[in-house]
Formats: sequence, structure tokens, C-alpha cells
Amino acid sequence: MNDNATLLAEVKSAIRHEEYKRAIRALEKLLTLLKFDYENGIDRERNGRAFNALVKVRKELLEGKLSDASYAVLKLEPPKKEKPFTDYPPYNPPEDKKETPAPAPAPEPEPEKKPTPEETVVAKAETQFHWDEIPTVTFEDIAGLDECKALVERKVILPLLHPEMLEGYINGGGGGVCLYGPPGTGKTMISAAIANRIQAKFCSITPSDLLQQGQGNTEKAIKALFAEARSFPCAVIYFDEMDSIAPKSTRSTAARQLRSEFLAQLQGVSSYGKKSKNILFLICATNKPWDIDSAFLRPGRFGTKIYVGLPDDPARRYIVTHHLDKIKKKGTVEIKPDIDIDLIVEKTNGFNCADVSNFLNSVEEVSLARAMKTGEKYIANNDFLLVLRKTVSSVQAEDIEKLDAWRRENDAPISFDEADLTDEAPAPEAPTEAPAPEAPEAPAEKVANPEEKAPEGEE
Repeated sequence: MNDNATLLAEVKSAIRHEEYKRAIRALEKLLTLLKFDYENGIDRERNGRAFNALVKVRKELLEGKLSDASYAVLKLEPPKKEKPFTDYPPYNPPEDKKETPAPAPAPEPEPEKKPTPEETVVAKAETQFHWDEIPTVTFEDIAGLDECKALVERKVILPLLHPEMLEGYINGGGGGVCLYGPPGTGKTMISAAIANRIQAKFCSITPSDLLQQGQGNTEKAIKALFAEARSFPCAVIYFDEMDSIAPKSTRSTAARQLRSEFLAQLQGVSSYGKKSKNILFLICATNKPWDIDSAFLRPGRFGTKIYVGLPDDPARRYIVTHHLDKIKKKGTVEIKPDIDIDLIVEKTNGFNCADVSNFLNSVEEVSLARAMKTGEKYIANNDFLLVLRKTVSSVQAEDIEKLDAWRRENDAPISFDEADLTDEAPAPEAPTEAPAPEAPEAPAEKVANPEEKAPEGEE
């Protein structure tokens, strides 16, 4: 595994030889290690300063030029600027030796260079798709979903950031991720957090971005998207509403064209990082996974399926308390101490994250309406009770049942306990004691019947 000093030396060597792509790749790895050390409390102050300084260097490398400040950060000498040749005055021959210069031949017009198909695709992609810089959303900003985060960490982050951990195994990773679950549960935020973790450019795609009118325009759109993604050192494409982009059956010609070209582009994605040393990662999201063409959900494409469910009680509690803390920090609106957080968490059971956020916004609207009449800005428990009487969850119970059934049939995740990952043999189960044999029942005493005659000799 490369250490920080080795990667920094590689960055400097690449810059000296003007191999900027190699420098960017090495710098990306160095930034990842610095961030990992910072998050784990290893020399936080020093690693934090180094990370911030190298982020600026990376930005200038992507722009194709380095400032003197960046050379100073890397402790490199900037290239010397060539001085104009002005040491000697111009030569003026005597009048009798001057010759009339022959007229210079007119330059032949250069033939017009036609752009290649690849250049045409990339040029269109720059205006057609919007690529965000590295997102600022992190996994710490997402409430709850601990099981989902653990699966993302093991199945996505580990193979991307530490491919050396997969050396020696037959399965070398690869393929994209399908996030499925009820609407409004944070699938987009998880995708942005993945892009933040691997320091990648992020592009969110909807069906309308790809389904274009006109013959051949749909194929051109999907080609443009992947060509643009491959031009970045590290990129994440997020396909929202995948059930509309790749449906099981459709009569639309554009949808069939999109399906064919999409599958063709997916063929090389699994080996893209191994050949070019760059990263291109694909994520799709849906709340109807049963409507997606199974050709897209097989291993190697979007074969890793991760369920993003409704927020549990601790997650809803975090959303409510975090929202109130942000209001309290501003110091303008008073938060009354009578607010019953436990009751709010109980009454919002079955809400998705979007429902909880909308509920809290409605509470603010009630407080604002009162402030406009009385001039007092505060939020009390009665505000929550008033909104709860008029608010219901947007999640349909039948959708949850269908998602649970599809999950049991198509996505049975393997869960690992810490004890399962050790090489110690599991402790044998304690033998169960055989039940003691029941004692035979004593014969019931015969009750004498007064009407029966006693045998002779007995009275």
C-alpha cells in the first residue's frame, strides 16, 4: 500500500515531467489517505492543513496550470520563464549592401479540420449534462440507515478506495449499485455521500435527460454522458427513476434505443478502473425495482442491491432535534421546553425523511403565522400537536409490502457478525438435558359406595 511520502514524491516527479494526468491520479490517492488519517484522529492538525493545501493544487492541475503558491506548497521550483532576446541591438546593414527582400509566399490555407465523433460527443455533453463538483454531503449528514451505510462501506467504498484489499481473490469487485426503497428515504443523499467519500464529480440523471426526440438522438445522449464521465479522473453517475429509464417492457422506440445503447456502454464499466487507473462508478435508484429490466440488475451491472428503508425511531428523533437545534443557534426564535420529543417520534412512525422535513416546515409556518399577529417568535408543543392532526404519511402500506416481498425474493443480504469473521471455531451448543421421566400415577383410591354390600367377614 502506498504511503503519503511515496505518493507525494510521485506527484512531484509527475509535475517535473509535465505528466499532469499521472500527477492528478497520485494526488487523488494522497488526498484519500490524508482524509482517512484526519477522520481517525491521526495528527489531525497537520493532516488537515496538508489536505486543504493539496485540494487547491488538485484544482489547478485540473485547470492545466499551477500557480507559484502551488509550487511552493510542493516545494518545487517553478519553471523558468524565457526572456526575450534583447541583449544586442538589431543589425542595420549599410545603405549600399541593403537588398530588397523578396516577397514572402502567401501561406496556403490550412484544410478545415473536422471534429472526430468522440470530440463531437464530448462537446455536446458539456452543454447537455450538469456535473457538480465534489458534493459536500457526507454520511454523517444522513440520519439513521446504519445497516444501509454499513453495506455501502463494505460493498462500495472498500473496493473503490482500497482495491489492493481484493488482490488474491477471484472476485475483483466491479459493477454498480441499485438503491431501492420507498420514495423520500435519502437515496440521492447516499449517492452524493458516496461521491464525497471517493472525491468524485457527481451527475444526477433523470429519464428526460436521456430520452430525446428524433432518430438516433437517444443513443447520442447516452454516448455523450459516458464520454464526458470518462474524461474525469473520478466520476459518479446517479440514474434516478431507473424503472423509467430501463423498464421491463415498452413500446417506445426511444426507450428501446436507450436500452440497447445503455447495455453497450455498461460492457466496459467493470474493467474501466483497472485499465485506465481512473474511477467511473454507477448508481441507480428506484422505488419500483420489480419494473426494471432484469438485464440491468445482473452482477457486473447494477448487481449490488441495497435497501434504503424508512427512518427508524432514532433517525426521526435525530431529524427533529437537529432541526430544532439549528433554529435555536440562530437565537431569534425561542424553543419552548414543553416540546415532547418522544410523542413526536411516536406520532411520525411510518413517515419517510421527506415527510418528517415537511412536517417540521409546517410547524415553522404555524409559529410564523402567530408571530405576525402577536410579534412573539417561539415554537411550542401545541404547534406540533396542531400540525400532527393534519399531517399523514405519503408512504403507501401496499408499496412497503411489495418492497419487502421483492427484497426477500431478490435481495437476501448476508449479514456478518464480528464473531463470524474470526477464525475461531464456534463454541459448541450446550447439550439440552433430556426431560426426566414422569412418575407413574398412583392408582386412585376406590371410594366406597354405601349402597354396595360389604363382603362377608368385613363390616
